[in-house]
Amino acid sequence: MLASGRKILLIFFLLILHYSLLFSQISHFLPAMRANDNNKELSNDSADWKVHRLIKDIHPSSSAYPSISFGGEDREQFRYFSHVNFGDVPTGSDDEDIYMQHRLLLHTDIMVNSWLRFFIQLNSCHANGRNPELHKADRDDLGVMQGFADLEFKGKLGFRLRAGRQELSYGAERILALRDGPTIRQNFDGVQAALNAGKYKLDLMAVQPVLYKPGVFDNSRRKQEHIYGAYFSSSAIQNHQAELYYFNAGFHNAIFASDTADDTRNYLGTRIARIKGNLNYEIEITLQNGKHGKSNVKAWHVSPQVSYRFNEAIFQPKFTLRASAFSGDKKANDNELNTFRPVSAKPPVYDLTPVGPANIVLVSPEAEFMFSPCLTLILRYLNVNRLSGNDGMYPSDMRKMTRIKNEEGIELGRHILNGAAFDLLYVPNKHIAILLYGGCFTAGNYIRNTGNGRNITAFSLRVNYRL
Repeated sequence: MLASGRKILLIFFLLILHYSLLFSQISHFLPAMRANDNNKELSNDSADWKVHRLIKDIHPSSSAYPSISFGGEDREQFRYFSHVNFGDVPTGSDDEDIYMQHRLLLHTDIMVNSWLRFFIQLNSCHANGRNPELHKADRDDLGVMQGFADLEFKGKLGFRLRAGRQELSYGAERILALRDGPTIRQNFDGVQAALNAGKYKLDLMAVQPVLYKPGVFDNSRRKQEHIYGAYFSSSAIQNHQAELYYFNAGFHNAIFASDTADDTRNYLGTRIARIKGNLNYEIEITLQNGKHGKSNVKAWHVSPQVSYRFNEAIFQPKFTLRASAFSGDKKANDNELNTFRPVSAKPPVYDLTPVGPANIVLVSPEAEFMFSPCLTLILRYLNVNRLSGNDGMYPSDMRKMTRIKNEEGIELGRHILNGAAFDLLYVPNKHIAILLYGGCFTAGNYIRNTGNGRNITAFSLRVNYRL
């Protein structure tokens, strides 16, 4: 099984590279959040295929309103893991995991008039061949991914009120993100108000995360959880983006070590980034306080990053050094919890590693090469360690601790993993994207001392088609 899986992946890689070099052309890809599509612009794109333009900005009458747009997305993803979770799987399960993920999204966007809009997006998601003992939330036969109404008034101070089921994504997605990697993306029920004054924007929200169920139109809100927040961003400084945010998030029956309790946190953070030019950099800092049961929460996170692109050199190489530190618990039995927890974030290390955004220090140098305007290769090295010996390791969704902390008199080590990974992205036009990525990750002494300690080899091939 292992040899055959590697042969299949090698064939996929060679085919993608071959056709990429033959048919590369200047292109771009649509935004991940389809509610942000500019349907009028899409319908007027004379370079696009006619079948795509016909379903954008449809007018039933000769007047400007109402207007209707249709769209969708199909994502097919093949994943292969050798020694998934470093070989630590339930008894009787195989630590080699080979499976397919399927995600189908269809939406309609209705502009009733200049200030009233309805957006409805349906999803159908499932995984074939995935080990059910390792992954229990991979199926939603048919559900409402998004369904909201917008009241929007434009002007020097624009205002929009959105009510219903919606997706949320902010900044570098370290705190609140789409979580695009899993079979089913995270969405939320509630209200969002947005103020727009040119270079200054402010979003206010009060939402609850959606609880996924496998049937048809049976998803519901997590009624005992909430997210209240404000996110301010400014592009007033030339070539820079500055952001300031506050969230209050409540999690029901959150698990840390052997302690299960309701967890309520305040997040105060900032992100400053240079986004244009050869030299780019950013730094994001988040502070947390609150309550986990009867314990006080005091946690933090910091992520600096710097990169430089050589535009005049062959393949326009870009070299990046990124780092992150997420706090872990300092002392046992001190009535204070220092373990960081995001609201709903993307994986902090890499999509193929089982490491979450808590109690870790990450260092990752990267190199990016543009072989053509639509073929990009990224090579990266990853090194991850525990920050505190009094805390363990957590998965990306922060459900519960997956590996134990040091016991009294027993040091389990700090090193979690190091490894090499690659991303090969091919985007022939704005409707199709093909991503092949993978890596080999060596188990550190902490992983070896808390389990089987096997090294992970993992690959994934993702094909997106957007209508």
